[in-house]
Amino acid sequence: MQNGELYIVGRKKDIIIIRGRKYNLVELEQLVRQEFSDEILVSVAMTTTINSEEKLILLSEVHEHILVSKELHESLKDNIRSFL
Repeated sequence: MQNGELYIVGRKKDIIIIRGRKYNLVELEQLVRQEFSDEILVSVAMTTTINSEEKLILLSEVHEHILVSKELHESLKDNIRSFL
């Protein structure tokens, strides 16, 4: 964090395998930005391990109108999960 902004400067892996499916994180970020360009400004994909299982995390900066509507926010989350 610097001046109220979050900067992602790197990640450990660019490719992960989840449930037998290979994901290139850079390509995933690009696909999400293209598919949801009306809602998302930028996304960063990364991984974490929970209970010995690798999990995908997608951090996204969204347009303000998404944040003011809980319904739009939940709908976007559901749509991204379905897309992935």
